[in-house]
Amino acid sequence: MKLINSICFFVLLFFSSIARGEDFNVSLDKNVITEGGTVFLTIEYTGDSDNNPDLSSLQSDFQIVSNSTSDRINYINGVVSRTRKWTVGLKPLRKGKITIKPIKFGNLISNYEEVEVKELSDVAYVPDSKTNFNAPYFQLEQTLNKDDVYLHEQMLLTVTLYDSLGLRDGVINLSDASKNDWVIVPLSSKPIKKEDVINGKRMFLSTLIYAIFPQKSGKIKSPEFIFDGYYLKHAQSSFTDFGEDFMMFGIDFRGAFGEKVPVRMKSKTQIINVKPNIDGISLRHWMPLVDLEAKASLSQNSDFKVGDAFNYIVEIKASGISKDLFPNIDFPYSNGLKMYPEKPEFKEELIDGNVVTTATYNIVYIPSKDGEISISPINISWFNLNTKKEEIYQIPATNIVVKPGNITQPYDFDNNSLDEEVIDNNIDKTETNIEEKIKEAIKEKLNIMQYLRQIAIAVIGLAVLFVLLYLLKRNKIKNSYSKDVINAIYKHDYALAKANLLKWAKNKYNDDNIKNFMMISKHVNNADFEKQLDLLNKLLYSNTEDGFNSQNFVKLFKTVNKTKVVKYKKQEILPNLYK
Repeated sequence: MKLINSICFFVLLFFSSIARGEDFNVSLDKNVITEGGTVFLTIEYTGDSDNNPDLSSLQSDFQIVSNSTSDRINYINGVVSRTRKWTVGLKPLRKGKITIKPIKFGNLISNYEEVEVKELSDVAYVPDSKTNFNAPYFQLEQTLNKDDVYLHEQMLLTVTLYDSLGLRDGVINLSDASKNDWVIVPLSSKPIKKEDVINGKRMFLSTLIYAIFPQKSGKIKSPEFIFDGYYLKHAQSSFTDFGEDFMMFGIDFRGAFGEKVPVRMKSKTQIINVKPNIDGISLRHWMPLVDLEAKASLSQNSDFKVGDAFNYIVEIKASGISKDLFPNIDFPYSNGLKMYPEKPEFKEELIDGNVVTTATYNIVYIPSKDGEISISPINISWFNLNTKKEEIYQIPATNIVVKPGNITQPYDFDNNSLDEEVIDNNIDKTETNIEEKIKEAIKEKLNIMQYLRQIAIAVIGLAVLFVLLYLLKRNKIKNSYSKDVINAIYKHDYALAKANLLKWAKNKYNDDNIKNFMMISKHVNNADFEKQLDLLNKLLYSNTEDGFNSQNFVKLFKTVNKTKVVKYKKQEILPNLYK
């Protein structure tokens, strides 16, 4: 009873001692930032009100990017008070000194605060230094190998980060203003690192090289890169640690102690003169290169028949162009052949400082007549940057001999005759000899039949065993192929998903001629799954997952995989495939 009375006494004392005074003020986490950075405004109120502060006065000078709250009850010297705190992230909308106007909270008005927004440049502002004299602490420098190029011509851009205090957990990105003007391909996944002394300061240098391609002609700015990171003030160690990848730095737990000081920089740009495509070459076929090679090959060297499809593989290897800027290639019509070119597959490599793109086209041809047929030569127009002239690379014509389609030949009874058994009735044989011979023949026949029966039983047993093993193996392979398809879809590796789908279809439908999604649709005969295949095919070439749902695809695929295959009479392989 005494314990209950004591608790009640303290509760009454707690509620009776709440202070009636109110306090309201604001503060900034820093007073100097660079443009594009974020400053955090802390609003603190002590009192009983449940209102929220009026932030409308901030909207003319800042973008509010975050807002969090916290509540705390204080009990000091018998006085109970309640403190509420709001932390508001603000991104300034202009440069220079910005005064944060007083914020209203009911009848209360806060104090003034001021923040200075410095222009973002290639040299970082460092709060520890007012002038950044005697070599900068941090700098982002870029150089170009040329400033006068053709549209889509490859240039080399070098970005070097200078660091004297030990940057950590930073990221370097292309600015939004440059994304529409340039295609950029990194020529290395890791930076080239070295250490140097510049104006008496120990500097860590990290360099990356990019291949860049202008996407429009005229006078345009070179790409602009922005660095966002921090260094640790008052940390015991001072070194640069970029982890494995300059573009996505790892966290260094050795630097967990110390004050984080933001570092933001943007590289200086220069004006590039970009000349348009030359007269006579349309932009649709414009391809400025250092070198070009091309070749073509057939999926088979013989047995071409009317109505039977075959593949013609064209491979174009272009040095000095990104796959994103690869132009359209026109394939000419060939008399006597129906042509169905598929979308190309691209492979991008880095060879001797050049971006080398290999485009592989699979063209499906179906002969419409027999006899000797010529696949027309393919002319590829490209602009030689060494000679500054247009050149034509020709893949020569390929000749094939096409046989008529399969025709069932009737049996020729005129050229075949039955063996006649000649019976000589003039041979005199005794009845006894005939009976003995008949008995011996019957006995021998029975022995042979018994022997054959044993062989047949053994053969049938082996056949059943082989069939069971084959079915088990085929079912195992079938399950393996279907799992490979599903795993690739869930991993968003759609190129692998396509390859696994083709393997699955060839195995399930026992048809090695399946080469693409359209052939799969022909066998599956499921409208919903055919739509999913169309979406997947578009995804392979558009790099956007709009409209494609991996769960829907897998659900339909499992349904199709369980469907039994109905065998029909033999027909033409691709009779109406590409209508």
